[in-house]
Amino acid sequence: MENKYVGIILIGISLVVGFILFLLHDLSRNNLELSCSHGPSCGMYQSLNLHYKIAYSLVFFIFFVGIILIFIKLKEKLIIKEKTKFIKEKKIYQT
Repeated sequence: MENKYVGIILIGISLVVGFILFLLHDLSRNNLELSCSHGPSCGMYQSLNLHYKIAYSLVFFIFFVGIILIFIKLKEKLIIKEKTKFIKEKKIYQT
């Protein structure tokens, strides 16, 4: 599979996961407001924010890896050609 298609798939996955995280963050925040009686000074707010910062960081990392894969060309075809050339030369010398 070409890197361009892998990049597009990674971007799509990161967008879907990011949207799901956004919905879960909103639901978790609403649930926390209803269940926690201490208000914003509650430790669960800080824990929730930390978990979502880590999750969003991973989603953005996957998104940027997808962008990099789309725009960067790797030299895989050249390496494959060199290996086949080496194998052909080896067969010629053996016969």
